[in-house]
Amino acid sequence: MLVLALGSLSGCDDKRGCPVPPVPTYPDAITPDDLMIILADVYENLDAGEYTGLLHEDFRSLILLGTRQVWEDGGNPLVDNVFYRDTEIRIHENLFSGNTGIYPDGNDVPPVESIEIGYMTRGEAWIQVAEDDHLFGGLGGYWAPYHFLIYFNLADETSLKVQQTVDAFVCPVVENGKEIWKLLGLEPKVPSTPGIKAGGGYLEVSLDFLKTLYR
Repeated sequence: MLVLALGSLSGCDDKRGCPVPPVPTYPDAITPDDLMIILADVYENLDAGEYTGLLHEDFRSLILLGTRQVWEDGGNPLVDNVFYRDTEIRIHENLFSGNTGIYPDGNDVPPVESIEIGYMTRGEAWIQVAEDDHLFGGLGGYWAPYHFLIYFNLADETSLKVQQTVDAFVCPVVENGKEIWKLLGLEPKVPSTPGIKAGGGYLEVSLDFLKTLYR
Protein backbone atom coordinates (compact mmCIF):
# COMPACT_ATOMS: atom_id res chain seq x y z
CA MET A 1 0.00 0.00 0.00
CA LEU A 2 2.82 2.37 0.75
CA VAL A 3 4.32 1.82 -2.68
CA LEU A 4 0.96 2.49 -4.35
CA ALA A 5 0.45 5.63 -2.32
CA LEU A 6 3.86 6.96 -3.26
CA GLY A 7 3.18 6.13 -6.88
CA SER A 8 -0.07 8.04 -6.81
CA LEU A 9 1.54 11.07 -5.23
CA SER A 10 4.22 11.15 -7.90
CA GLY A 11 1.70 10.86 -10.76
CA CYS A 12 2.69 7.25 -11.59
CA ASP A 13 0.76 3.99 -11.45
CA ASP A 14 1.23 0.47 -12.79
CA LYS A 15 -1.02 1.08 -15.82
CA ARG A 16 0.05 4.54 -16.94
CA GLY A 17 3.67 4.56 -15.79
CA CYS A 18 5.47 7.80 -14.96
CA PRO A 19 4.92 10.92 -17.07
CA VAL A 20 7.69 11.63 -19.58
CA PRO A 21 9.33 15.03 -19.06
CA PRO A 22 8.72 17.37 -22.01
CA VAL A 23 11.54 17.62 -24.53
CA PRO A 24 12.88 21.20 -24.58
CA THR A 25 12.52 23.05 -27.86
CA TYR A 26 14.51 26.05 -29.01
CA PRO A 27 13.87 28.81 -31.56
CA ASP A 28 16.22 29.50 -34.45
CA ALA A 29 19.13 31.81 -33.65
CA ILE A 30 18.10 34.62 -36.00
CA THR A 31 20.45 37.11 -34.29
CA PRO A 32 23.67 36.80 -32.28
CA ASP A 33 21.74 37.70 -29.12
CA ASP A 34 19.25 34.90 -29.85
CA LEU A 35 22.17 32.48 -30.05
CA MET A 36 23.50 33.45 -26.64
CA ILE A 37 20.05 33.22 -25.04
CA ILE A 38 19.69 29.70 -26.47
CA LEU A 39 23.18 28.86 -25.18
CA ALA A 40 22.11 29.74 -21.62
CA ASP A 41 18.97 27.58 -21.97
CA VAL A 42 20.97 24.66 -23.36
CA TYR A 43 23.29 24.77 -20.35
CA GLU A 44 20.42 24.78 -17.85
CA ASN A 45 18.71 21.95 -19.74
CA LEU A 46 21.95 19.91 -19.90
CA ASP A 47 21.26 19.43 -23.60
CA ALA A 48 24.40 18.06 -25.27
CA GLY A 49 22.70 17.43 -28.61
CA GLU A 50 21.44 20.98 -28.93
CA TYR A 51 24.81 22.34 -27.82
CA THR A 52 26.46 20.46 -30.67
CA GLY A 53 24.02 22.08 -33.09
CA LEU A 54 25.00 25.56 -31.91
CA LEU A 55 28.67 25.12 -32.81
CA HIS A 56 30.15 26.37 -36.08
CA GLU A 57 32.22 23.77 -37.94
CA ASP A 58 35.34 25.87 -37.26
CA PHE A 59 34.58 26.33 -33.55
CA ARG A 60 37.46 26.71 -31.10
CA SER A 61 37.65 27.59 -27.40
CA LEU A 62 40.84 29.02 -25.95
CA ILE A 63 42.60 27.71 -22.84
CA LEU A 64 44.31 30.28 -20.64
CA LEU A 65 48.00 30.03 -19.78
CA GLY A 66 47.16 29.85 -16.05
CA THR A 67 44.94 26.83 -16.64
CA ARG A 68 47.67 25.05 -18.58
CA GLN A 69 50.13 25.83 -15.78
CA VAL A 70 47.87 24.25 -13.14
CA TRP A 71 47.72 21.01 -15.14
CA GLU A 72 51.47 21.05 -15.74
CA ASP A 73 52.10 21.54 -12.02
CA GLY A 74 49.84 18.56 -11.35
CA GLY A 75 51.96 16.37 -13.60
CA ASN A 76 49.33 16.12 -16.35
CA PRO A 77 50.18 18.85 -18.90
CA LEU A 78 47.62 19.72 -21.57
CA VAL A 79 48.59 19.00 -25.16
CA ASP A 80 46.80 21.93 -26.81
CA ASN A 81 46.00 25.55 -25.94
CA VAL A 82 42.70 25.37 -27.85
CA PHE A 83 39.70 23.05 -27.71
CA TYR A 84 38.42 22.35 -31.22
CA ARG A 85 34.85 21.38 -32.06
CA ASP A 86 35.18 17.62 -31.52
CA THR A 87 36.77 18.08 -28.10
CA GLU A 88 34.21 20.72 -27.13
CA ILE A 89 31.41 18.31 -28.00
CA ARG A 90 32.97 15.51 -25.93
CA ILE A 91 33.46 17.84 -22.96
CA HIS A 92 29.80 18.84 -22.98
CA GLU A 93 28.62 15.28 -23.40
CA ASN A 94 30.54 14.51 -20.20
CA LEU A 95 29.29 17.65 -18.43
CA PHE A 96 25.66 17.11 -19.34
CA SER A 97 25.47 13.30 -19.04
CA GLY A 98 26.55 12.83 -15.42
CA ASN A 99 30.06 11.60 -16.17
CA THR A 100 32.89 11.91 -13.65
CA GLY A 101 35.75 14.33 -14.34
CA ILE A 102 39.37 14.41 -13.22
CA TYR A 103 41.22 17.08 -11.24
CA PRO A 104 44.83 17.93 -12.20
CA ASP A 105 46.06 15.90 -9.20
CA GLY A 106 44.30 12.80 -10.54
CA ASN A 107 41.36 12.78 -8.10
CA ASP A 108 37.81 12.41 -9.40
CA VAL A 109 35.53 15.39 -9.97
CA PRO A 110 31.92 14.44 -9.11
CA PRO A 111 29.38 14.48 -11.95
CA VAL A 112 27.42 17.65 -12.67
CA GLU A 113 23.80 17.24 -11.52
CA SER A 114 22.45 20.64 -12.52
CA ILE A 115 23.54 24.00 -13.92
CA GLU A 116 22.17 27.39 -12.93
CA ILE A 117 22.77 30.51 -15.01
CA GLY A 118 23.09 33.56 -12.76
CA TYR A 119 23.59 35.73 -15.81
CA MET A 120 25.05 35.61 -19.30
CA THR A 121 25.02 39.28 -20.27
CA ARG A 122 26.56 41.09 -23.22
CA GLY A 123 28.86 43.90 -22.10
CA GLU A 124 29.26 45.86 -25.35
CA ALA A 125 27.88 46.01 -28.90
CA TRP A 126 28.78 43.29 -31.39
CA ILE A 127 31.91 44.14 -33.42
CA GLN A 128 32.96 42.56 -36.71
CA VAL A 129 35.99 40.28 -36.40
CA ALA A 130 39.06 41.62 -38.21
CA GLU A 131 39.82 39.74 -41.44
CA ASP A 132 43.41 39.13 -40.30
CA ASP A 133 42.45 37.72 -36.87
CA HIS A 134 44.55 34.55 -36.66
CA LEU A 135 41.82 32.52 -34.97
CA PHE A 136 38.46 33.84 -36.13
CA GLY A 137 39.17 36.06 -39.16
CA GLY A 138 37.93 35.51 -42.72
CA LEU A 139 34.54 34.04 -41.79
CA GLY A 140 32.38 37.15 -41.53
CA GLY A 141 32.09 36.73 -37.78
CA TYR A 142 31.34 39.13 -34.94
CA TRP A 143 32.43 39.22 -31.32
CA ALA A 144 31.31 40.79 -28.04
CA PRO A 145 32.37 40.47 -24.40
CA TYR A 146 29.91 38.54 -22.23
CA HIS A 147 29.77 38.48 -18.45
CA PHE A 148 29.13 34.95 -17.20
CA LEU A 149 27.91 33.77 -13.81
CA ILE A 150 27.27 30.03 -13.90
CA TYR A 151 26.91 27.49 -11.07
CA PHE A 152 27.75 23.86 -11.81
CA ASN A 153 26.13 21.85 -8.99
CA LEU A 154 27.92 18.57 -8.40
CA ALA A 155 26.70 15.22 -7.11
CA ASP A 156 28.56 15.66 -3.80
CA GLU A 157 26.52 18.84 -3.11
CA THR A 158 29.41 21.19 -3.83
CA SER A 159 29.23 23.77 -6.64
CA LEU A 160 31.77 25.08 -9.11
CA LYS A 161 31.20 28.77 -9.75
CA VAL A 162 32.27 30.46 -12.99
CA GLN A 163 32.21 34.26 -12.77
CA GLN A 164 34.20 35.59 -15.68
CA THR A 165 34.19 37.77 -18.78
CA VAL A 166 34.30 35.69 -21.95
CA ASP A 167 34.62 37.04 -25.49
CA ALA A 168 31.98 35.28 -27.60
CA PHE A 169 32.60 34.89 -31.35
CA VAL A 170 29.63 34.18 -33.62
CA CYS A 171 29.13 33.70 -37.35
CA PRO A 172 26.13 33.57 -39.72
CA VAL A 173 25.52 30.43 -41.78
CA VAL A 174 22.71 29.34 -44.09
CA GLU A 175 20.79 26.20 -43.10
CA ASN A 176 17.69 25.02 -44.98
CA GLY A 177 17.59 28.30 -46.88
CA LYS A 178 17.59 30.42 -43.71
CA GLU A 179 20.39 32.50 -42.19
CA ILE A 180 21.06 31.58 -38.58
CA TRP A 181 23.93 32.26 -36.20
CA LYS A 182 26.44 29.73 -34.88
CA LEU A 183 28.95 29.90 -32.05
CA LEU A 184 32.38 30.30 -33.62
CA GLY A 185 34.43 30.43 -30.45
CA LEU A 186 34.94 31.46 -26.84
CA GLU A 187 37.93 33.33 -25.45
CA PRO A 188 37.89 33.54 -21.64
CA LYS A 189 39.55 36.54 -20.07
CA VAL A 190 42.13 36.06 -17.32
CA PRO A 191 40.49 35.44 -13.88
CA SER A 192 42.02 36.65 -10.65
CA THR A 193 43.22 33.14 -9.73
CA PRO A 194 43.73 30.18 -12.10
CA GLY A 195 42.54 26.75 -11.09
CA ILE A 196 40.26 26.41 -8.06
CA LYS A 197 39.81 28.67 -5.05
CA ALA A 198 37.16 28.63 -2.32
CA GLY A 199 34.87 31.60 -1.95
CA GLY A 200 31.36 32.28 -0.69
CA GLY A 201 30.54 28.61 -0.22
CA TYR A 202 31.58 27.74 -3.79
CA LEU A 203 34.70 26.54 -5.53
CA GLU A 204 35.53 29.30 -8.02
CA VAL A 205 36.95 28.26 -11.40
CA SER A 206 37.42 29.77 -14.83
CA LEU A 207 35.29 28.43 -17.68
CA ASP A 208 38.26 27.01 -19.57
CA PHE A 209 39.56 25.29 -16.41
CA LEU A 210 36.17 23.72 -15.76
CA LYS A 211 36.13 22.32 -19.29
CA THR A 212 39.53 20.71 -18.77
CA LEU A 213 38.12 18.78 -15.80
CA TYR A 214 35.60 16.96 -18.01
CA ARG A 215 37.53 16.59 -21.26
